[in-house]
Amino acid sequence: MTAARLLLRRTWHSISTVPQSNSLENTLIKRLRQRTQSAEGSFLKNSAIVAIGFTVARALGIGFSFALAGVIHPDTYGYIQYSISLALILAFLTMPFAQHLLARQISINAGDDMKLEEIASNFWVVMLILFVVTMALVIPIFVLTNTFNPGALLIFFGLTVFYSYYGMARGFVFSVRLSLVFVASNLIQLLLILLIYHVLQLKSGLPALAVYGLSYLAPVGFLLAFSPFPVGFRKRHVKWSRMKEMMKASVPLWIAQVGYTFATFIDYFLLQQLLNNAAVGLYAFTRQLCIVFDFLPMGLYTILMPKVAAAENRRTRFRLMGIALGITVVVNAVGLVIFVLLYPWVIETFYPQYLLEADIVLIMALAQTIWGLQGIISNAVIGINRAGVDSVNRLIPLIFMPIVGLILIPQFGIRGAAMMNFLTACVTITAYPIQFWLAKRLKFAQPRPEIQQKQSAFGTE
Repeated sequence: MTAARLLLRRTWHSISTVPQSNSLENTLIKRLRQRTQSAEGSFLKNSAIVAIGFTVARALGIGFSFALAGVIHPDTYGYIQYSISLALILAFLTMPFAQHLLARQISINAGDDMKLEEIASNFWVVMLILFVVTMALVIPIFVLTNTFNPGALLIFFGLTVFYSYYGMARGFVFSVRLSLVFVASNLIQLLLILLIYHVLQLKSGLPALAVYGLSYLAPVGFLLAFSPFPVGFRKRHVKWSRMKEMMKASVPLWIAQVGYTFATFIDYFLLQQLLNNAAVGLYAFTRQLCIVFDFLPMGLYTILMPKVAAAENRRTRFRLMGIALGITVVVNAVGLVIFVLLYPWVIETFYPQYLLEADIVLIMALAQTIWGLQGIISNAVIGINRAGVDSVNRLIPLIFMPIVGLILIPQFGIRGAAMMNFLTACVTITAYPIQFWLAKRLKFAQPRPEIQQKQSAFGTE
């Protein structure tokens, strides 16, 4: 009797526990799916907000270019674009330090208020040091070489302020604030350019450079006053060891920024040296138009990097990057057709002095589309803490572009510059899988985990 009861009890236990086990398993799977869907949903929602904001801001930026191009000579327009590129070179230390390092560290330490205050406090000190050191080095060089450019210095100051705010907002994924500061600064630029050049009818390029650089101050100040960040500066958290750690982690980002900035500047420089300022103006105007193909990827990769950095596993990271790449390819393919059809009519009607042949415009548009895809991959790579891979990738245009440009531009002129940009974009984006394959084959050391981070097979988490 006892044996029978024991058998019945065991049988009942086995029957009753199977549904519970299945129920537990289903619950875990459901929760995992919800978390994955939540990560993707959050990424798409915030990316949409930023992409819309950036689209409006860049449209205003194109209006800025149109407003200038309609009243100044292409030589002056070329000088303005040259000075903006020079300012970006000056900001090679401050921009990536805020744009990438600060944003990434905030995203992976979200929820730890003490850690966030430590990061923010040391960031502000290092940022000030980088700004002062850059100015101390650059101003004497300008004076000694008789190339003093006050407009470039004003833009450098404005970019430093803007990207300090950008990095903080990006790390916290404050998508609405990012959109607002972009739209407001570009709106201010457009309104002031209309006033200065269309109403007051000034012809110098310096006012445009001052407007471009200082337009960021008002939106950033307003947002900080009425909607401050949840972390502030605390002197007790400032430590030299922590600052050295942050600067050391920034080295590959600085290398990448040098490659990116000089690659952005090289086509202008080669056109100016091999042709003239007028060629720079024509090329720069069309390249400004082609920025429309960067609207969507910029919105996507702004949110992608912190989301990838905070993702819990490799699968989620690849899924987020795949979504960003897929959306960009589909939308920009449609946009490319519309752009090529509308370009001749718009330029011939309003800016005939800037009209280029259709094949040049198509090549430049394709190049900008590929650079947008490269930007998505670049930010995903930084998000998984493989900035070393990205820094090498960013140096490829620095080597490839001048070699190709010196061959193509003397022979084909502006068309050669467009071909140079397109070929460089193709080579650079193709290099990413080759780099990871080589890193795996040669067994390069993986980056060490940062403080209070977990280490996974796909970078630090």
